[in-house]
Amino acid sequence: MRRGPVGVPEIFGSAAMGAERAARTTSGQAISKTAPAPSGTMPIGPIGGWTLRVALLLAASFAVAVSAHGVVGLWSLVGIVLAALVIGTAAAPGTLVPLLLLLAVVGLRLLSGGPRPDAALVALVALLPLIHQLCGIAAAVPGRARLSIAALQPAAGRYLVAVVPVEVAVLLAMLVG
Repeated sequence: MRRGPVGVPEIFGSAAMGAERAARTTSGQAISKTAPAPSGTMPIGPIGGWTLRVALLLAASFAVAVSAHGVVGLWSLVGIVLAALVIGTAAAPGTLVPLLLLLAVVGLRLLSGGPRPDAALVALVALLPLIHQLCGIAAAVPGRARLSIAALQPAAGRYLVAVVPVEVAVLLAMLVG
């Protein structure tokens, strides 16, 4: 068996990246540019690994904007630290920086008047697990890699199973309380 540039077995003549290996182990067949997509998948072609980091940057920016709205100015020291954490999260998703960002977002939310149920809380309940999921995937997939949308479907399913019930509970609590 030939080995690719990072010691990973080659599939279809090109080195398999982490997401392709995950897709192979979960669906039983490898997914690459040359392999046909399994039936029942979205008809979207492969995306670059850098798009995960762009999505991560957008999700982290929105989470900071939601939690810091009306509390922290952008050019204050806290605002500059938060901006650095957002950029660091997108640049190095497999480090401690995403954890610091998530703690800062939750801390800002708690310090800005407590955990009152409102639209910002609903947004944060969806964004924090999204940032967590994107960091995990982006840490495993190099920026130059090509990633099939089908490889992201198991993670998207887990995200929906985890977030939708919590969102429903938060919305019900807002309606009742």
